[in-house]
Amino acid sequence: MLYVILPVHNRKNVTEKLIRSLKEQTYQDFTLVLVDDGSTDGTSEMVTGYFGNVVVIRGKGNWWWGGSLHQGYKWLTKNKVSAEANILILNDDVVFEKDFLQIGIEKINENPDALILSQDYDSVTGELLDSGSNVDWEHLIFSNAKSPEEINILSTRGLFFKMRVFYEIGGFHPTLIPHYQSDYEFTHRAFRKGFRMLTFPELKLKEDTKQTGIRVRATGFKGFLQSHFSKRSNYYQLSWFAFILFVCPWRWKFKNLYKVSITHRYIGIPILHYLHVLREKYFLFRISRNSIKKSATAFSEYQLVPNQQSSKKTGRIEYFYHFTIIRGVHFARFIGWASDPLDPKIPAKIILVVKDKSEVLGTLKHFKIKRPDIAIAQDSEKLKKSGFIGYINTGVIDHLNGIEFYAISANGKEIQQIEIDRIQQESL
Repeated sequence: MLYVILPVHNRKNVTEKLIRSLKEQTYQDFTLVLVDDGSTDGTSEMVTGYFGNVVVIRGKGNWWWGGSLHQGYKWLTKNKVSAEANILILNDDVVFEKDFLQIGIEKINENPDALILSQDYDSVTGELLDSGSNVDWEHLIFSNAKSPEEINILSTRGLFFKMRVFYEIGGFHPTLIPHYQSDYEFTHRAFRKGFRMLTFPELKLKEDTKQTGIRVRATGFKGFLQSHFSKRSNYYQLSWFAFILFVCPWRWKFKNLYKVSITHRYIGIPILHYLHVLREKYFLFRISRNSIKKSATAFSEYQLVPNQQSSKKTGRIEYFYHFTIIRGVHFARFIGWASDPLDPKIPAKIILVVKDKSEVLGTLKHFKIKRPDIAIAQDSEKLKKSGFIGYINTGVIDHLNGIEFYAISANGKEIQQIEIDRIQQESL
C-alpha cells in the first residue's frame, strides 16, 4: 500500500496537472492524503473529483510546507499505518510518466532501509536539477552530490520511504522550521539515524520551475525585516537556527550558528571583505616593487577554459562571466586541479592571478583532492594530492598579455612568481 502526501495551497491549475499524472499511473493501489492549507480556489474539490479515495486535511493557510507535511505525518500515525507501508511526498508542481509509482514502489521495496529521491528535471529544458545533495558542515555549503556516496541530504520533491522512517525519527518541526529547510532537516535526521540516501536514473519527474519558491520582493528596512523574520523567506532566522541546532554536528554547530546570523551577514562578511581587499593591495604593492622570488617550479600546460557550471549548461547565471583555471584535465568534474608550486613543506596558501602587476583578476585557494582514486584513474602523473581552485573574471581580459601567477605562502611572507610554460584560451 502507498500513501501519497500532497500539500497544496491555491494552485488549482498547477495541481491539476499532477493529479492527471497520478490518475494515469499503472500502479493505482494508493491513498492520496491531500493537505489543503487554506485554499480558496476549489483545489480540494477538483482533486476529489478525480479520486474517490482521498483523505482531505484542511488548514487555515498558516501551516506552510513543514506544517503541512507534519499534518500528513500526524494523520498516518494516528491511523496506525503499518511500518511496512510505503510513503511518497510530492510537490504539486511536478508531472511524471505512467510507470512512476510502479518504479518507486519497486525501488523502495528493494531498499527498505533507504529514503529514495526521484531525480528532478526541468520540464522545459530537460536539465537535471536534483539527484541528491551534500551538505559540507565545516563550510556550511550545500551542493549537488557528485556521486551517490556523497548524498547526505535530500529534498522532499518525490521522496519515497517506508512508514518505519516516520515511526523511528518522528515528523517535522512546523513551529521552528515551518517552510524552508524543513525537508533538509528531516532527511538529514534520517541520514544520521542510519537510513541510506538513494536516487535512481529511472525514477524521475519533471518540475515546473516557474512555480518553484516564494520570493520576498520588498526593499529597504521592510525588505530587511521580511528577508530575515518572515516565514516566506529562505533567510528566516528561526528556521536556520533550529536547523543548525537540530542536525549540525557539535564540532561545527556554534560556528554555523554564527554563519547564519544577521551579525555575520551584515557585519562579519563586510569586515572580512575589507580585510581581503587590504591584503590584496599589500600583495600588489610588494609585486609592483619586485619584492618577490622566482619559483623553481613551473606550471606547464595550463589552460584557461570555460567554467562548466556556466548558465549555458545549468540555466543559472553564476559564474557565467568567469573562466576556471585547470591543469592537465579536460573533464568538468575535475575543474580546478593544479599542482603546488612551492616547497611541499611550506605549501602556498593562495595563488593570485594578476594583470600588469596592478590588478588582481582572481584568487585560487588551496584545497585537497577528495577522490584520489578517480584522479589516478585519469592521469596519475599530472594530478597531485593538493592543488588550487578558483575563478578569474574575464570581463577585463581582452588578451593574455600581462597576466601573471603569484603563489603566496601560508604565513603571507613569501611571494613567488610562477613561471608558465604554456597557456591556452578557449572561447565560450
